Amino acid sequence: MKFKKLLNLRKAKISDDKTLIMQDIQDVEKTLFPEIVADRYKVKRSLGKGAFGIVYLAEDKKIGRLVAIKLLFKHFVRNRKIHRRFMLEAKIGAQLDHPNIINVFALEEDKDSACIIMEYLSGGSLESFMKKNEIIQPGVALRIFNSIMKGLDAAHQIMTVHCDIKPSNIVFDHHGQPKLTDFGIAYLPFDTEVGDGYLFQSGNIIGTPRYMSPEQIKGEKIDCRTDLYSAGAVLYEMLSGQKVLSFYENMNLEDITKVILFHKPPDLDNIPEPLNKLVIKLLAKDREDRYKSASEVLSEIENLMSICDACAKEKTKIDSDGNLIGSPAEMFEDVVRLLLVDGVLAPSERRELNRRAERLGISPSQSRLIEEKIRSEKFLPPLKHIESYRDLARSFFAENTELKLMPEQKEVLKQKRKELNIKREEVNILERHAREMVRLERKKRQNKAQKAVKK
Repeated sequence: MKFKKLLNLRKAKISDDKTLIMQDIQDVEKTLFPEIVADRYKVKRSLGKGAFGIVYLAEDKKIGRLVAIKLLFKHFVRNRKIHRRFMLEAKIGAQLDHPNIINVFALEEDKDSACIIMEYLSGGSLESFMKKNEIIQPGVALRIFNSIMKGLDAAHQIMTVHCDIKPSNIVFDHHGQPKLTDFGIAYLPFDTEVGDGYLFQSGNIIGTPRYMSPEQIKGEKIDCRTDLYSAGAVLYEMLSGQKVLSFYENMNLEDITKVILFHKPPDLDNIPEPLNKLVIKLLAKDREDRYKSASEVLSEIENLMSICDACAKEKTKIDSDGNLIGSPAEMFEDVVRLLLVDGVLAPSERRELNRRAERLGISPSQSRLIEEKIRSEKFLPPLKHIESYRDLARSFFAENTELKLMPEQKEVLKQKRKELNIKREEVNILERHAREMVRLERKKRQNKAQKAVKK
């Protein structure tokens, strides 16, 4: 039996917050992108790593748009099954043109690499949102959950089961719209090559055990109700501030399986009883006791909205469509925190920050104060230090007709960087920005001179 096979798996330590294949995966080597991608996109930094690849933040050189590029690990490119699944992930994303599912723009590959070009979601994940808000008010949680269900309903309509619903795979765009991401292990019952039995590959299991349904952890055939269970686990976590099954991080797979199959999560307190019943039904051990579809859950949510609309009086950050909202200053703070997550602001990110401030009605002086506050919290150099370094580099570039730095100037800048405690990565960005500023200034002067001559 598959269940016996599962319980006989070698013991493995489980990481809660990563999609995994339970086998060691070495750090990816430096891998070249397909030539067409390398030519068009400028890679800025990595955003995260999963079981099959790394996601990078990049800028489209032609139109200036920020995108996310998911690059398949080089050692998987020639693995026929994994490569096929990667291709299917791109096709699923491209077909699911839905406001609650991440947009896929393109799939590019050559004989050595493959990557998916996707929209860049800058609003942070539900996982990070829950870390800031340990317990989310029922009305707020329900509105987020409503968006999750809409995305799942769209996926289920084309016979696609996500199989890895968890807080880190629910990400907000810059408007606060929740979107489902990462269809990398999606189940397609019509595809026999990656369909039945794909959960079992040489004794390995794919997914995130803490959010798996009983049938998924047992390796049984799954359907859309599997996603409903996982989504129910996410809703439980939003409402309680605790994981649905509080097993220890270092438990092995056998013990985790027993917990998922036989243990009931603690009851939820201080929430409306109809909402509590919704959660209980979603988390039923037997899939026959759960809702039949995401659309059925959506009908139930609609009935619950009026009950939970006391949340309209709560200090909420979610609007009626499930989007994160708040005061303009709070929203702008969240944007600054996200863009400064790695401590560096690229020029394109700076332009995006200025656009956000303008849309939110934040004045330049207020924007500066908010950014300085976040920089101070993160122990980052203040703006005056950043601007001081940039201006010095700018003056040096202006002294050279070829826009190059002389050895003695490089040494001065090196000392200045240490003095101001600016990251080397940010120094590179500031120097490129300073060079570009000088180049544009010269071009403007040339154009002005040419116009004067014509007159």
